[in-house]
Amino acid sequence: MQKIAVIGSGAAGAGAVMGLLDRGVPCAIDVFDAAEPIPDTLVRDSDPRGWKDGHMADIYRRTARSNGLSVPLPKSFFGFTPERTLASGKKRIWHSAFRGGLTNFWGGTMLPLAPEDFEGWPVAREEMLPWYARACEAVGVSGRDDALAEALGGFDPSNRPPIRVHGLIEDFMSEVNASGPQARAGANRIALETRPERDNACVFCGECLIGCFKGAPFSTASMFRRWQAQGVLNRLSSRRIHAIDPKARRLVFANPDGTTELSEPYDKIMLGAGCMGSTSILMNTLDLNEAAFEDSRVVNVPIVFTALRPPALDRDGAFGLTHGLVIFRDERGRVESQAQLYPTLPHFWRSVVPSFLWGIAGFFGLPLRRRLLWARVYLPSDAANVYRLRRDDGTLEASIETRPAGEAAAAQVLRRLRDTLRGTPYRVIGPLAKDGGSSSHYAAAAPFCAGGPHVDREFRLTEDVIVIDSTAWPSAPAMSPTLSIMANAMRLAANVTPD
Repeated sequence: MQKIAVIGSGAAGAGAVMGLLDRGVPCAIDVFDAAEPIPDTLVRDSDPRGWKDGHMADIYRRTARSNGLSVPLPKSFFGFTPERTLASGKKRIWHSAFRGGLTNFWGGTMLPLAPEDFEGWPVAREEMLPWYARACEAVGVSGRDDALAEALGGFDPSNRPPIRVHGLIEDFMSEVNASGPQARAGANRIALETRPERDNACVFCGECLIGCFKGAPFSTASMFRRWQAQGVLNRLSSRRIHAIDPKARRLVFANPDGTTELSEPYDKIMLGAGCMGSTSILMNTLDLNEAAFEDSRVVNVPIVFTALRPPALDRDGAFGLTHGLVIFRDERGRVESQAQLYPTLPHFWRSVVPSFLWGIAGFFGLPLRRRLLWARVYLPSDAANVYRLRRDDGTLEASIETRPAGEAAAAQVLRRLRDTLRGTPYRVIGPLAKDGGSSSHYAAAAPFCAGGPHVDREFRLTEDVIVIDSTAWPSAPAMSPTLSIMANAMRLAANVTPD
């Protein structure tokens, strides 16, 4: 029986385990992730709409304490936000202290990459479609038959009922679809349980940004809990991996006292610790002092409805994450950017006013909910930041390199939105748009990109050590990467040659 080590419990690690199970070849799977399990005591077992304000206020205060000054507060898991590593003196690089990685904190968007994004890959998009379908089957993706289906290039991940889309965003997407063929909009494809008969079905309470008490948004942590309970995994360990010994096929554990220790030998080692984690492990493995990885750029753009009568609100509830999605293509038909559409949520004013004023703030915030939406626009990595890593005396330091094309690309986003909305009741509020720089869609770590000096085009460091996350991707695309990370990890694991 083969012994397989999987490093990481995020999208890549979950994809690898699914791929190994799909092979039908018996194997012993050991999963390693230094992150801790999510404490069960954090999760309430009742609808947040029935919570007392005191408990909700406690969560907002805890989020503020863990994040610092930020308005609105970032998405949290019941008050815990992702960890952030310093880069050039600023906390910029996101990672998770919980098993499941950043899937505990994401917006849940599950999309395939465009055909052009597979340039430099060892596999074409058509060959990835079966793996996309398998990943979507395991995760479950809400969506509907709309104009976005065509824009996804012949593969729509939707297999569950759609979310209830905010009326303002529904109207906005109709205007976008009428603007011309280069912009297509529709309900976002979300990894969310929307089947009402399921125990963890979304109840549309609108409090997604503080953590879901139902567990409706997908997280790979739920997969690993289930696999562990079922005995699918031989081991699920929190031991920290410092490096890999490729020749001996052993893991190098980092002990709390600063010493290291070798694991038993494995037949195959699959590295999916996230772009920051995998890059660090590879640097230690190869004794490299420098490396870098990319990030897709994000621009946050407020958009206001200016006509006399705005669309009606759904007063029976709301979904508190991404409602809609717009895909923009350039003159050649390539995906230029994607824009995720958010409503203005109570989370905005609850982040800045004391809990005893939430009712009053909600009353005065109602016009904003009816007229203001937000486009979070993602651009590919050629317009984004580069994070450079340097290993010095055993410690890892990060710095940010801003590409000159980034600011021009962000300005182009605003022009593109204005052009698309010309003649409609929607206006881009340019002065309030924020160039966020980083999106946390990390990929393409040099010198570990596919076909680079250390990792080949099949993402292998050696025949028995495979990089299964986005670290080895050729670039960071504009499209959300999670579905592709999971599907590609499944493909790589399923193709591991048994002894």
